[in-house]
Amino acid sequence: MKLIDITTVEDVFPGEYVFHEPTSTMGLCGGSSKNDNTLKVLLGGKLVEDVISNFKKMSLTPEEARRSRAGRCKGCTGG
Repeated sequence: MKLIDITTVEDVFPGEYVFHEPTSTMGLCGGSSKNDNTLKVLLGGKLVEDVISNFKKMSLTPEEARRSRAGRCKGCTGG
C-alpha cells in the first residue's frame, strides 16, 4: 500500500479511506469543505475535521486490490 498526498478536496470522495498523519490512523472520509480546504473524517469513532494537508490517500497495487477482493462474501449457499 502506498500513500499519496491529497492536493485538493476534489481528490477524495465520501466513503473513501484516508490516512491521518498526526494520529497515524486510517479513517473514513465523510465530507469536505472547499471554502476551508478541510476534510471531515471518522477516526476511532469520532468525527474529526482537519486541513487536507494532514491526510493522505491510499493507493493499492493491482496485486493488493486482487487479494482484497478475494476475501469478500460469495453469498449464501442455501440450506
